Amino acid sequence: MPSAAHCGVLRAAGVPARARCGFGGYFRPGWFEDHWVAEYWNTDEHGAHWIAGNLRLDLASPNKVEMLPWDVWGAGWEAGTEPTDVQLHLFDTVADLTTDPDARFGELRRRYESDDSLRMNGTVFNVARGQVEIV
Repeated sequence: MPSAAHCGVLRAAGVPARARCGFGGYFRPGWFEDHWVAEYWNTDEHGAHWIAGNLRLDLASPNKVEMLPWDVWGAGWEAGTEPTDVQLHLFDTVADLTTDPDARFGELRRRYESDDSLRMNGTVFNVARGQVEIV
């Protein structure tokens, strides 16, 4: 089922869902194909820290840094803790940039390249595996 149709079915059933694009290297060896999937909410893993994590992924992606949804790096805060005003301002700025990435592409790229707290530096915490990994 196409991801958009899957999201429609989930939403009709009251499940929050959205279509997400990534790149899969498992279709053809040595080639990354764009790959659409349905992302839906089915766990207690939610809150502002998850939104911040998705914003970090949304900023990295147009900068040719395609990460796994459970890779964590840089700025953010732990589940169950409150973000500081500085952290909220940072992610409000990122959210603003990613709402219209085509119109603000140059600014989006400059922010990613110039901010060490947002740029993926080659090391992530893989939440699914519970360990730090080099990527």
